[in-house]
Amino acid sequence: MFGTYRFLLACMVVCGHTWYFLMGRLSWLGTYAVFGFYLLSGYLMTRVLHETYGYGPRALGRFLGNRALRVYPAYWGAMAVMVALLIAIPGVAGNQTAMVFLPGDAAQWLYNAVILGIDVDYIPRLVPPSWSLHLELVFYIMLGLGLSRTRTTTALWLAASVAWTAYANLTDIPFGDRYASVLGASLPFAAGAGVYYLPRLPTGTANRVGLLAAAAFFLHALIAGLAYASTSGVAFYASLALTTIAVTVLRDARTQPRWRRLDTRLGDLAYPIFLLHMAVAYFVQWVFPAAATPPRLWFLTTMPPLLLASVLLNRLVEKPIEKARVKVRGVEIGALKTARSNEAAEAARG
Repeated sequence: MFGTYRFLLACMVVCGHTWYFLMGRLSWLGTYAVFGFYLLSGYLMTRVLHETYGYGPRALGRFLGNRALRVYPAYWGAMAVMVALLIAIPGVAGNQTAMVFLPGDAAQWLYNAVILGIDVDYIPRLVPPSWSLHLELVFYIMLGLGLSRTRTTTALWLAASVAWTAYANLTDIPFGDRYASVLGASLPFAAGAGVYYLPRLPTGTANRVGLLAAAAFFLHALIAGLAYASTSGVAFYASLALTTIAVTVLRDARTQPRWRRLDTRLGDLAYPIFLLHMAVAYFVQWVFPAAATPPRLWFLTTMPPLLLASVLLNRLVEKPIEKARVKVRGVEIGALKTARSNEAAEAARG
């Protein structure tokens, strides 16, 4: 069910940037969703490193190569869409032109293309959420180097992340530094890695509780602006705790065959939605200026074209790359061990 979960997290990001209604702009939804993505990445990357790639120089090369094929082609596609919009409609970014504009020199183009090195304050950003991809890439490298290789290293990493987060809150370090920095993002990645080592749940229990755990996370996110004095304090870490529980339970849930295909398709759209949502939102705002004026629903006018654009990016860019990713991924560790065992058995019989 992680496909549906990732899809809903992506929609939260869109909502956080485009929703103006009732409680005002629901900006905190995006921050909660980003930490949700980080936690899920921490779990999934730890799992594939243990069960698919392994560790060591060759394994690291395959792992990072596959991550690059996952991140960059679709990202460059979204970057090209924004460049085309900025050329065709110079004012399409509206009041965000201080952040989103065509690079003025080779270094700016290179930073935007490579992602690594782009922090939340870097301008211009042709794909506005690229700063979060920079953090993803940093932790991919550290995970591949063995940060979550054992239960002990993961526990130490998680303890250090909790200690830094406590220190940051006690000393009033700004929220941006607790959220959009390597030290801030360390906590959800470490928590996600820790989920990998937790005892497995019975499938029946996970199936019964999984939807409730996910619903609790999303419901909490929706009401946080009303339930808390601030959405960046206790509410923020309560959201992280809820997404940790949700991922832990969904890890062991099993979808019915008739829902599996839908879950996969929704998951396929999550990353394109994340990449394209601001470009599409800018275009919608330019075509229908009233859609982005409170209390109009900019989110609802953005979602239909965004879903279409995301399907196209997935079909035209991501799907053709999938064969290369499978080739780079190579033989899974379990299959490799089985093959070697069979070879040894044959040799013994011979």
